[in-house]
Amino acid sequence: MQPQLPDEIKQLADKWLQGTITVEERAVLDAWYQQQPADEVVWESGDSDEAGMEARLYADIANKLQPAKTYHIKQWVRAAAVLALILTGWWSKHIYEEKYSTVIVSNTRGIKKMFLPDSSIVWLKGNSSLTFTRSFGKKNRVVQLQGEGLFEIAKDPAHPFIVNTGAYTTRVLGTSFNIKEETSKSAFELLVLTGKVQIEKKNNSDKQHPLLVTPDYQFMSSDQQTPVLSKASNATRAATMTGTEYDMNFNRTPFPEIMQRVENKFDVKFAGSYAAFEQCKVTADITDQSLSNSLKLLTMAVNANYHLNNGIITVTGSGCK
Repeated sequence: MQPQLPDEIKQLADKWLQGTITVEERAVLDAWYQQQPADEVVWESGDSDEAGMEARLYADIANKLQPAKTYHIKQWVRAAAVLALILTGWWSKHIYEEKYSTVIVSNTRGIKKMFLPDSSIVWLKGNSSLTFTRSFGKKNRVVQLQGEGLFEIAKDPAHPFIVNTGAYTTRVLGTSFNIKEETSKSAFELLVLTGKVQIEKKNNSDKQHPLLVTPDYQFMSSDQQTPVLSKASNATRAATMTGTEYDMNFNRTPFPEIMQRVENKFDVKFAGSYAAFEQCKVTADITDQSLSNSLKLLTMAVNANYHLNNGIITVTGSGCK
C-alpha cells in the first residue's frame, strides 16, 4: 500500500500547480520533499487535473511500449510521478535562486556597509537599496541599485561586476567607484576612484559606444542636461568617502591605529597584546585592497607575520624599537 500524502502537502502541491503558492509555502514543500525517500514520493493521480494528466500521459506511453497490465501501468505512473517531482524540485530550486533576491536597504540618513558573497564591499547611502539574486557570484555578479552607493569590488576577471540602475548599466572587473541615481529625474552620477569602469545607456537608440571612465573622472547625466565627463575635484572625492571606511591611505600612522581601522572596515578583530608594535609607524596605501592583501602589506612593513582564523587576527613579531 502506497503511503498517503499529508493533507498540508496536498494543499501546498495544489497551490503550486495553480501558481498561488507563496515563498514560505514553497520552502515548506521543498523541505518536505527533500526528507522523503525517492521511492516513497508519489503524487496521487486524483490530486489535481495536472497530476492526473501526467499520470494518464505516462500510462498511455506504458501501454504503447508493452501490453496493458495493471501492475505495469502503476509502476509507470509511479515512476512518472517521481520523475516529474524530481524535475520539478530541480527546476523550482533553479528558478527560486534566480528569481528571489536579497535586498539590502539603508535608512534615510545613515550609511549601511555590506559584504557581498564575492567579498566586495558596498556602502549604501541614505534611503538606498541594493538587490541581487541568491545565485550571485556563481554564474555572474549582477546587482540592481536604487539610490547611492560606494562600491569596492573584489577582483574576478572571469565574472565582471555589473550594476544596473534606472538608465545605465555599469560594468567593472575589480575597482572602486561611487554611483548615485535618481530614477524620477533620470539622473545618474558616476565617480571612479580606482581602476576603469565601463558605462552604457540601456535604451541606446543612438547606438552610442560604451563609455570608459578612468580614475578621478566623473560622469553625470539627467533629463535636464547633456551627459558630461569631467575631472572630479579633491573635495568631491573626499565627500564621496565621508562616513565610510573606504580610505585606507596612511602616512607615518601608528600601527595600533591602523589595526583599529582594519577592524572597522573588515569587521574583524586583532587578538592578543601588541605592545611590541606601539612604536611602529607605517606609510602605505591599502585603499581598495582585500583583507588578505592588506594584512600582508602591513605585516611586511613591521617585519611581522599574521594568522587569520574566523575573523580573528593574530600578529607575531619582534616589533619596532
